[in-house]
Amino acid sequence: MPCHNFCLSCVNTSVTCYTCKPGYLYFQMSCITSCPQSYYPSAAYVCEACEQNCISCTSQQNCTACDNGTYLYSASCWVSCQTGTYINPLINECLNCPDNCAECNQSGCTLCSNSYYLYNRLCYA
Repeated sequence: MPCHNFCLSCVNTSVTCYTCKPGYLYFQMSCITSCPQSYYPSAAYVCEACEQNCISCTSQQNCTACDNGTYLYSASCWVSCQTGTYINPLINECLNCPDNCAECNQSGCTLCSNSYYLYNRLCYA
Protein backbone atom coordinates (compact mmCIF):
# COMPACT_ATOMS: atom_id res chain seq x y z
CA MET A 1 0.00 0.00 0.00
CA PRO A 2 1.53 3.38 -0.98
CA CYS A 3 2.12 5.98 1.70
CA HIS A 4 0.26 9.31 1.98
CA ASN A 5 1.71 12.10 -0.21
CA PHE A 6 3.84 13.63 2.59
CA CYS A 7 5.13 10.33 4.04
CA LEU A 8 8.42 8.81 2.98
CA SER A 9 7.66 5.57 4.81
CA CYS A 10 4.52 4.44 6.61
CA VAL A 11 3.28 1.77 9.00
CA ASN A 12 0.11 -0.37 8.73
CA THR A 13 -1.95 2.27 6.88
CA SER A 14 -1.01 4.76 4.20
CA VAL A 15 -1.61 7.72 6.55
CA THR A 16 0.36 6.45 9.58
CA CYS A 17 3.77 7.91 8.75
CA TYR A 18 7.08 6.64 10.05
CA THR A 19 9.29 9.17 8.23
CA CYS A 20 8.50 12.28 6.17
CA LYS A 21 9.50 13.52 2.76
CA PRO A 22 11.95 16.47 2.67
CA GLY A 23 10.26 19.75 3.59
CA TYR A 24 7.82 18.14 6.05
CA LEU A 25 7.93 17.74 9.82
CA TYR A 26 7.10 14.59 11.75
CA PHE A 27 4.38 15.00 14.41
CA GLN A 28 2.38 12.24 16.10
CA MET A 29 2.79 9.74 13.25
CA SER A 30 1.94 12.24 10.53
CA CYS A 31 3.83 14.69 8.33
CA ILE A 32 2.94 18.38 8.45
CA THR A 33 4.27 21.66 7.04
CA SER A 34 4.61 23.49 10.40
CA CYS A 35 4.53 22.49 14.06
CA PRO A 36 1.41 23.24 16.13
CA GLN A 37 1.37 25.69 19.05
CA SER A 38 3.64 24.64 21.96
CA TYR A 39 5.94 22.67 19.62
CA TYR A 40 9.06 23.60 17.66
CA PRO A 41 10.83 21.96 14.69
CA SER A 42 13.99 20.16 15.80
CA ALA A 43 17.13 19.74 13.68
CA ALA A 44 15.86 16.23 12.89
CA TYR A 45 12.62 17.69 11.39
CA VAL A 46 10.50 16.41 14.27
CA CYS A 47 8.02 18.61 16.17
CA GLU A 48 9.25 18.60 19.77
CA ALA A 49 7.33 19.93 22.78
CA CYS A 50 8.20 23.30 24.30
CA GLU A 51 8.71 23.46 28.08
CA GLN A 52 5.64 23.43 30.33
CA ASN A 53 3.44 26.58 30.06
CA CYS A 54 5.29 27.71 26.91
CA ILE A 55 3.10 28.30 23.84
CA SER A 56 5.87 29.31 21.44
CA CYS A 57 9.57 28.38 21.44
CA THR A 58 12.58 27.97 19.20
CA SER A 59 13.98 25.09 21.31
CA GLN A 60 13.05 23.39 24.57
CA GLN A 61 15.31 25.84 26.44
CA ASN A 62 14.20 29.00 24.56
CA CYS A 63 10.59 29.98 25.13
CA THR A 64 9.30 33.08 23.33
CA ALA A 65 5.68 33.25 24.65
CA CYS A 66 3.87 31.80 27.68
CA ASP A 67 0.37 30.57 28.57
CA ASN A 68 -1.94 32.97 30.38
CA GLY A 69 -1.12 33.02 34.08
CA THR A 70 2.62 32.58 33.49
CA TYR A 71 5.22 35.19 32.53
CA LEU A 72 8.22 35.08 30.23
CA TYR A 73 11.62 35.78 31.78
CA SER A 74 15.03 34.60 30.58
CA ALA A 75 13.43 32.37 27.92
CA SER A 76 11.33 30.42 30.47
CA CYS A 77 7.77 30.69 31.83
CA TRP A 78 7.28 31.61 35.48
CA VAL A 79 4.14 31.59 37.65
CA SER A 80 5.42 34.76 39.35
CA CYS A 81 8.26 37.15 38.67
CA GLN A 82 11.58 36.73 40.45
CA THR A 83 13.01 39.24 42.93
CA GLY A 84 14.36 42.24 41.02
CA THR A 85 11.74 41.96 38.28
CA TYR A 86 8.11 43.00 37.82
CA ILE A 87 5.14 41.86 35.71
CA ASN A 88 4.35 43.81 32.58
CA PRO A 89 0.79 42.59 31.86
CA LEU A 90 0.70 44.19 28.39
CA ILE A 91 3.38 41.82 27.08
CA ASN A 92 2.98 39.00 29.64
CA GLU A 93 6.65 39.21 30.66
CA CYS A 94 8.77 39.84 33.74
CA LEU A 95 11.02 42.86 33.20
CA ASN A 96 14.09 43.85 35.20
CA CYS A 97 13.76 46.58 37.81
CA PRO A 98 15.75 49.80 37.22
CA ASP A 99 19.40 49.95 38.34
CA ASN A 100 20.03 49.79 42.11
CA CYS A 101 16.40 48.82 42.72
CA ALA A 102 15.75 45.67 44.79
CA GLU A 103 11.96 45.58 44.29
CA CYS A 104 9.68 47.39 41.86
CA ASN A 105 6.40 47.45 39.97
CA GLN A 106 5.25 49.05 36.72
CA SER A 107 5.34 52.49 38.34
CA GLY A 108 8.99 52.22 39.39
CA CYS A 109 11.12 51.23 42.34
CA THR A 110 9.52 50.36 45.69
CA LEU A 111 12.69 49.26 47.54
CA CYS A 112 16.30 50.22 46.85
CA SER A 113 19.41 48.07 47.08
CA ASN A 114 21.70 48.58 50.11
CA SER A 115 23.22 52.07 50.43
CA TYR A 116 20.73 53.64 47.97
CA TYR A 117 17.73 55.77 48.89
CA LEU A 118 14.32 55.96 47.24
CA TYR A 119 13.04 59.22 45.78
CA ASN A 120 10.18 59.52 43.26
CA ARG A 121 10.32 55.75 42.58
CA LEU A 122 14.02 55.85 41.62
CA CYS A 123 17.10 54.85 43.65
CA TYR A 124 19.95 57.27 44.27
CA ALA A 125 23.38 56.90 45.89
